[in-house]
Amino acid sequence: MSFWHFLWEMLVVFAFVVWVIIFFQVVFDLFRSKDVSGAGKAGWLILLIILPFLGVLIYLVVRGHGMADRAVRTQLDDADRLRVATGQAPADQISQAKQLLDQGVITEDEFQAIKSKVIA
Repeated sequence: MSFWHFLWEMLVVFAFVVWVIIFFQVVFDLFRSKDVSGAGKAGWLILLIILPFLGVLIYLVVRGHGMADRAVRTQLDDADRLRVATGQAPADQISQAKQLLDQGVITEDEFQAIKSKVIA
């Protein structure tokens, strides 16, 4: 086995892993979407199974612009549910957010958003 053959195989494996990650991101986004009906989700899923490469490309062109928004909204909803479940006091939540801001984990805008959400 030559070096170039090994390099080519590594590239192919990398491309396949990237493809699998993108495919599952599309499937997760499809089921995360609240604006698509059950029949619409079934249709997209059938397209993704029958023509996976073309289906993913079509999905990314048609609905790709909102994928990040839906992912962020899901994460914020999960964080809200966790906050309610933990029952932390608003002052504790603000102090934790301030610590995250000081550590550079979140930005000033994110800190202000957390603070306004906790106070509201």
